[in-house]
Amino acid sequence: MESRQIPIDGQGNKSWEYSRAVAKEDLDNFEKYLSVDKISYPELVPELQHWHTMLIQSYLHDKLFQKILKQVKSFGQGYTLRNGILYFTMDKQVRLCVPDSTDCNVHIKNILLDRIHTSLGHASYSKTYHVLASYFYLQNMAKDTFEYCRTCGICQLTKQSTQRPFGLLKPLPIPERPFTHISMDFLFLPQVTNKTTQVSYDYVWVIVDRFSKYTIILPLPLNYTAEHLINVYNHSVYPFFDLPQDIVTDRDVLFTSVAWKRFCTVNSITQSMSSAYHLKTDGQSEIANRSIITILRSKLLAQGLDWLAALPSVQVAINTGIDASRDASPHTLCIRFTPKFEKGVVVPTAYLRPDIISNALWDSVKTKLVCSRVAMTQQANKCCRPSP
Repeated sequence: MESRQIPIDGQGNKSWEYSRAVAKEDLDNFEKYLSVDKISYPELVPELQHWHTMLIQSYLHDKLFQKILKQVKSFGQGYTLRNGILYFTMDKQVRLCVPDSTDCNVHIKNILLDRIHTSLGHASYSKTYHVLASYFYLQNMAKDTFEYCRTCGICQLTKQSTQRPFGLLKPLPIPERPFTHISMDFLFLPQVTNKTTQVSYDYVWVIVDRFSKYTIILPLPLNYTAEHLINVYNHSVYPFFDLPQDIVTDRDVLFTSVAWKRFCTVNSITQSMSSAYHLKTDGQSEIANRSIITILRSKLLAQGLDWLAALPSVQVAINTGIDASRDASPHTLCIRFTPKFEKGVVVPTAYLRPDIISNALWDSVKTKLVCSRVAMTQQANKCCRPSP
C-alpha cells in the first residue's frame, strides 16, 4: 500500500485541508458502508476489508497499542481483541481503537471526522468530539477534533462570529463652545394637523448641540424638502445660535441632496456622516429621539394633548435637566438661565446670545467632558478589540 504523508506546517501541525482532500476519495468509495452501526464492528462488513488490513498493520507501528496487544488479557474488560481488531470497552460502550499512523490518519481518522462533523450539521467541537468518542478511541482525539473543526471551511463561511467585534471607540472631538458642532436626525410621529394653520405634520427635526446637549425640536410638514429644511434652520436656529462648523448626520436622502450640500459648502460647514459600519457616530441624536418619545408619552397620557402642542414643553423639559457629564443643564450653558414653569405652562423667555456667557463655565464643562469621554471610551472598548 502506498504511504501518503500528511504535510506539516511551520508550527508542526497537520495540514487538515490536504488530508480532507485525500480522505474524500475513500469517503466516496465507502459512503454506503460507513454507517455508525457497522463501523463499530468492521469484521462484519466484507466491503471494509481495506480498513481491516490497514488497522492490523498499523497496530504493529503504534507504541501504545503494541503494549496493549501483548498484554490484552491482563487489561481485563478494558480491551477486547476480535479478529485482529482492538476494541476499548467502557460503560457498556464498544469503541473501535484506531492507531496513530499516517495511513489511518488519512484513510480512517479523517473520514470519521468528516462524516460525523457533517452529519451533525457542522456542529461545534464539543458535540463532534462526544459523538466521535462514543464509538471510537483514537490517540490525540480531542486535539485532532478541535483542529479539524477549527479549520473547517464550511463552518467559517456559514457560522456567525462569537468574538468581540473589531473597532475600538473613537469619540468625536470636544467642541470649544455651544453650537459649533451639532447633530441632526428625524423622528417620525403620527400625523397631526395644526388647527390654526390647517398644516399637517408627521415628522420632527431634532437638532442637538454636542457641547451643551441643548436640544431643539422643530415640527416638519408633510413632504418636506431640503430647501424647506434650509429655510427652517435659517429662521428658527441661525438667529439665536449662529451657523455651526460641523454637522453630524446619518445618510438620509435630504442630507445627501445637492441643495443641502450646497448650503454646507457655501457656509463652510463640514458634513460628518455616519455609515452602516459606524452607527454610533450619530448616537447622541438617537438618544435625544428616545428621550423625546418617552416624555411625549407621559405628557400625552397625563394631559391628553396632541404631540404638536406638547413639543415646546418637551423641549424645555429636556433642556432643563442637569446632565451628569457636564454638571449643568443645557439651558444654563446656552442661555444662562432656566425658563420657569407656572401651573404646567411654560413661560416664554428671551434668548441671550451665547457669546455673553462666561468662558470659565465652558472651560469647566470641557474639562468634565474630557473625563467623561475617557471613562466612556474605556467602558465601550471592553466589548471590542482593535481592528486588524
